[in-house]
Amino acid sequence: MPEYKTILQDGYTVDNIIKNISLHNSDVEFISNDTLIFFDEMQEYSDIATSLKFFGIDGRYDVICSGSLMGINYKEIHSNSVGYKEDYTMRSLDFEEFLWAKGYKNEQIEDLYTRMKEVKPLTETQYTVMMNHFNDYIITGGMPEVVSMFIDNKTFSGILNKQKALLTDYEEDITQYPGGLDKTKY
Repeated sequence: MPEYKTILQDGYTVDNIIKNISLHNSDVEFISNDTLIFFDEMQEYSDIATSLKFFGIDGRYDVICSGSLMGINYKEIHSNSVGYKEDYTMRSLDFEEFLWAKGYKNEQIEDLYTRMKEVKPLTETQYTVMMNHFNDYIITGGMPEVVSMFIDNKTFSGILNKQKALLTDYEEDITQYPGGLDKTKY
């Protein structure tokens, strides 16, 4: 929300940031060691990265930041809070995560890994069931929203439309950056 772009006006200290967020929304309650602050679409205001050092030193609140192509705006950041943040690249679900989403327990998955490590063939039941799940995983593409839709509905109905919508959203998102998406077909 654009109005929150002013939360750093009084500096990067946690108290100033909390005060300014609270001014925008007095209903928000910040509880030490029990509040998670989530800065979404950080690429829109990448200097929030500078505040991460102050949050890290302060230690009262957990902070998560997300955004598209975060690395492209680093030259706009006052200070990148080196040593006070961890960067993660988010990807679609892998097959193990797909199995977790389907309700499989770690012990069941570990049993499959053990057989593979020992170079023992899967049992006929394991093979048949896992191949069916793998085919479902391939069709869903591992995208969390699509996987959730598939698991909830127990059908592929609507999945292709959701996948196309996500791809369109990605294309629209990436074109806002310099150099964006080259729509030239090869």
